[in-house]
Amino acid sequence: MISLPFNPYLLMHAAALLSFAALAFRDQLKLRAVLLVSITLDFVYHLSKAPGPAWQEVFWNVVTFAITLKVLAQIVLDRTHLGLGAEDEELFAALGSLTPGEYRELVKVATWKTAEEPTVLATEGSDLHTLFYVLRGEITIDKAERSFIVCPKTFIGEVAFLHRTPASATVVVGPGARYLEWPVAVLQRKIGSRHSLNSSVIRLIGLDMALKIARS
Repeated sequence: MISLPFNPYLLMHAAALLSFAALAFRDQLKLRAVLLVSITLDFVYHLSKAPGPAWQEVFWNVVTFAITLKVLAQIVLDRTHLGLGAEDEELFAALGSLTPGEYRELVKVATWKTAEEPTVLATEGSDLHTLFYVLRGEITIDKAERSFIVCPKTFIGEVAFLHRTPASATVVVGPGARYLEWPVAVLQRKIGSRHSLNSSVIRLIGLDMALKIARS
């Protein structure tokens, strides 16, 4: 039992008022933060009750606190660049239209690769089961007996990904190229479970295709 220099019922009333106040916030970050304070006050109140703590209430306070804290952490990660390294920041800036949370979700199912030698990412006419994003390095495209070089910071295999068709060109990246790859099936499952993420990815790929058309 905790001894307080004031009536512990004040904590109960303060916790209730903060809980009601939290519901007035539309911003989930503010709502969860205020709710955490409310739960903490209620927790201390139950520990200070005579003749001893009400352990059932204390237990559910702890459970509610843990769940609220986890959701708050997810909201913070969705809105901030916390924990992103220099390469992640470079990629995030290149992609442009994603939130930090959406970026983390996409990179979670991707694999970073560095080409040690000229590496074929796609072969014209062949089925393509991987979507690529080349962040740095030389990209050579062979299509209909034409060969040309395109700038990095672009998707490779996006047409096949969107329309489930064979690769429309042969694409080779040069030594030292830095890129990500997503297994198409895994990526489709990931974005299929989140409507907002799916919309963001489709929009991102659409912008990339529009830029390619404008440059050609």
